[in-house]
Amino acid sequence: MHPFHRAELLVGGAGFDQLQASTALIVGMGGVGGHVAEALVRTGVGRLILVDFDVVCITNVNRQIVATRRTVRKSKVQVMAERCRDIAAKVKVEPMDLFYEADTSEQIFATNPDIVFDCIDNMTAKVHLLETCVRRGTPVFSAMGAGGRMDPTRVRVSDLSETRADPFARIVRDLLRQRGIGSGIRCVWSDEAPNDLDEAAESSFRCICPDKDLKSRHSCESRHQVQGTVAWMPAIFGLTLAAAGVHQLLGRAPVEDRVTRAPKQRMAPSSRKPSRARKKELAAAAEAAQGSSDAS
Repeated sequence: MHPFHRAELLVGGAGFDQLQASTALIVGMGGVGGHVAEALVRTGVGRLILVDFDVVCITNVNRQIVATRRTVRKSKVQVMAERCRDIAAKVKVEPMDLFYEADTSEQIFATNPDIVFDCIDNMTAKVHLLETCVRRGTPVFSAMGAGGRMDPTRVRVSDLSETRADPFARIVRDLLRQRGIGSGIRCVWSDEAPNDLDEAAESSFRCICPDKDLKSRHSCESRHQVQGTVAWMPAIFGLTLAAAGVHQLLGRAPVEDRVTRAPKQRMAPSSRKPSRARKKELAAAAEAAQGSSDAS
């Protein structure tokens, strides 16, 4: 018996061997990417390539698995690599302290990944990564906007072309269409409209990340807007991405949206028989519930 025996019970011996032989490239080691890496290593994926140029900032503590008070100022990929090795002694982890862009793409893809997880929030880098994966024929799973959302029940899994109510995803779609890519990218997204930021908190924001002058192009203050975030949304995005990716590696049916059927209403017992009008109301309600459960 080994530490990941429980996972092997579900995926089978051959499936677990497939995961052990797989290489996953995770680009972006923030709130989403860290949870992707955590889930993959705990499921038995044998080799992880972790890419991120950034160091841990105290403002990451509310949502990023790499962030604690003790890890502030440390490289995100180095912190995550150490964590992965603590979980699985035999896992091969290759941290790359790089910002993904056109100039570094070739070096990063020289690692020959079997699957790519896009956890980038920089639009230019994200679109380049997705286009590169499509051109290379490498399966890619992409995270859209988790910031500004709070409702975990609104998280969806679909092709990028099917996303809605996500301004970030809309821009990604438009930029990829300009490059001749209209579909074929699986993504995790939310159909919850982004919540408004608290004006007082937003106006008082000041970047306190260490060494921000050294990386001013990517610092908090260089962003057009800093999104509000809660701990569970990036985690749910990351874990869902990992699940979708593992299904891909195992050759299983893709993870798709599932609409939960409406629970049956429990009615208090009554000796009175329902009227004809009430029967019609109940029939209409049942039909409506069935219709909503079948909706995509």
